[in-house]
Amino acid sequence: MTDPLPMTLPRVGGVIHHIVSGRNHAPALVLLHPWGASLASWDLQLAEFERFFRVIRLDLRGHGLSKFDDGSAQYCSLHDLALDALAVLDSLRIDRAYWCGLSVGGLTALQVALMAPRRVLRLVVANTAASLLPFAVDCESQAREIAVCDADFAGRLGEVQASTLVIAGAHDPMIPIKCVEELADGITGADLVVLDAAHRSHLEQPEDFTRTVVDFLRD
Repeated sequence: MTDPLPMTLPRVGGVIHHIVSGRNHAPALVLLHPWGASLASWDLQLAEFERFFRVIRLDLRGHGLSKFDDGSAQYCSLHDLALDALAVLDSLRIDRAYWCGLSVGGLTALQVALMAPRRVLRLVVANTAASLLPFAVDCESQAREIAVCDADFAGRLGEVQASTLVIAGAHDPMIPIKCVEELADGITGADLVVLDAAHRSHLEQPEDFTRTVVDFLRD
């Protein structure tokens, strides 16, 4: 087991803060948190994930300790967030990893799967939809500033090559379960699990979420 190792990766205009922990020679697992949170969002999953994986948690730009003094974090795209995550893996000399993201983290993981498929061993996408265009009017202003609300992967889901698990919250007020089902249906062979939770299912049903993810990744 590796003691948690906080690090920062320089990027244009700022740094990406990330922490590596878990089993040093195990497969890597990248965790991408929801909007308005930080890498600490995964605290309830961490101990179990560390038993089986080399865990890489990062603060998305503009969140936690990932500071961008030039203000660019407010106007970045999902493409930028995906490049940040891939740059972290490059800095750690990790070629391929498991990816798990929730909400905007799920969109970022999906972006990685589409732009760099060989870097994705397996994919977990939780509490998000293939397209957020129907919900754009309800998006927070900050979310609109990074094109999250304009995200539309509906026409590209068939391009996802990695084995995929989609997790939904039965009571999610932000992403209706129908939209999550459409996401799962669009990805060839994707599994769908519905938890008795709202939008942040990893916090509301942490044991079920953790067990579901570990079982899928280790299957």
